Amino acid sequence: MLYPIYKVFKYILDYPINKIKKYFSYKENLQYLCSIIEPSTIKKADGEIREIQNRYLNFAIEVNQIMENINLKPFLVSGTLLGAIRHGGYIPWDDDLDFGLIRDEYENLISWAKENAVFEERKSNRFWSTNQRLKYEDNLIKKNPNKLIFIHSSEMLQIYTGTSLKNFSLIDIFPFDFYKDGYSFEEHKKYLRKIHRKLEIINNYSKEITFLKEERKNNPNIGSGTNIGYSLYKIFYKYDDIFPLKKIKFEDTEFYAPNNSIVFLENIFGKNWNKLPLDVGYSHHRVLINKYNRKYNR
Repeated sequence: MLYPIYKVFKYILDYPINKIKKYFSYKENLQYLCSIIEPSTIKKADGEIREIQNRYLNFAIEVNQIMENINLKPFLVSGTLLGAIRHGGYIPWDDDLDFGLIRDEYENLISWAKENAVFEERKSNRFWSTNQRLKYEDNLIKKNPNKLIFIHSSEMLQIYTGTSLKNFSLIDIFPFDFYKDGYSFEEHKKYLRKIHRKLEIINNYSKEITFLKEERKNNPNIGSGTNIGYSLYKIFYKYDDIFPLKKIKFEDTEFYAPNNSIVFLENIFGKNWNKLPLDVGYSHHRVLINKYNRKYNR
């Protein structure tokens, strides 16, 4: 006996609705769990992710020592600072290490890298796929095994070492600029919207670097004062939020951090920065890199 045709159509129509209902049901359950779990009680990662975290950390200690030797003071920012404050080290499911430098120190690091390491302006653009970008990085590491490699993007400096994307280490460096007193956050957001529109048109990292360098040179609001902007993010700090830098615990070592880490985190992640996110347990970087390695670096 044939299954009634109307029931087939009803199943087809109801299927996506039931999937959506199930999604929001799971989301509500996850929101509840995230609201009652104390993040600091979550145990550290183990297995592959922990091995990667330890490798990255050893590399960060090495690079930080180089920077301190040339009178630079990198400080924890973004998710790395969040991990330090909330977990005493890495966010358990993360392998990212982010540091900040005041612009003058950031430029000094670039000058040092050009003379003492492998330095390259990123050749990719915003239209590249994830695999194209990873392939570019993978090939650069393979051509320079175990060397210190600096890749400069428009407002970010990435430092690599290793023999391929299967065993590499990485840290990210972001610049911070001083803005004159009296320059408001609303003015800053308006200015950054204009900059981002222009960058979308340029869409080439080398040209973006040149454009932003000229923009900083010609912008009368940049260079002095007690307001501090975080790279191209719509985030603004007062001098006392960041300085004087102070060392805080990260895993079994210490790094410099902003003077007021809580204010720093609230500006990035909001007032609920100490709550678990809905993507808890998901390592965005590792998923993409492992997928790439399965295809190209078996």
